[in-house]
Amino acid sequence: DRSKFCSRKCQGAWTSKYSSRKETVIEATVRQLLDSMGIQYEQEFRIHCYVCDFFIASSKLVIECDGVYWHNIDSVARRDQHKGKVIAGAGYKLLRLPELKIKQDTEWCKEQIALLL
Repeated sequence: DRSKFCSRKCQGAWTSKYSSRKETVIEATVRQLLDSMGIQYEQEFRIHCYVCDFFIASSKLVIECDGVYWHNIDSVARRDQHKGKVIAGAGYKLLRLPELKIKQDTEWCKEQIALLL
């Protein structure tokens, strides 16, 4: 069986661009947090072949919401590292908010965002 894609990376890029993905609970929480802070942002912002959860253009800040389960898988952690290098190389700041902080300590999340604005 041959795939219509040249690689898994190519398939992932296509999937992230053309498939609709529902907002996760932690992304909804961060969206509400950004709204409450009066911050203008874009959701599902593309940087090269990666789609980022949130982008704040005024400070070139990318916010990623990292779920406990998925982001502790070795292959996902490696992808996250590479994604971080690509984001930094493109001149953006990156803030990774872990799921437990998003769910249990939104004030800490607000402080982290404010530090990078």
